[in-house]
Amino acid sequence: MAEVTARADENDSASAAVETAVEEKKKAEEAKNLLQKEVSALTRGRDELKSELKKALVVNKNSEAEQNKEMEV
Repeated sequence: MAEVTARADENDSASAAVETAVEEKKKAEEAKNLLQKEVSALTRGRDELKSELKKALVVNKNSEAEQNKEMEV
């Protein structure tokens, strides 16, 4: 009888460990999804900043060209 009780305790412990593992996996997946969203947002922000920088560089080049023309005159 003690052996049956010991087996039941082992099964209970194993079941609790599986439940804990499942909960931890869910939490890890949620964290992963949040991180993926953050990465996407940061990537979009980076791309927007790159675009703005390129535009600013073009404006700056044009401005320099105009200044050089004015100096030549």
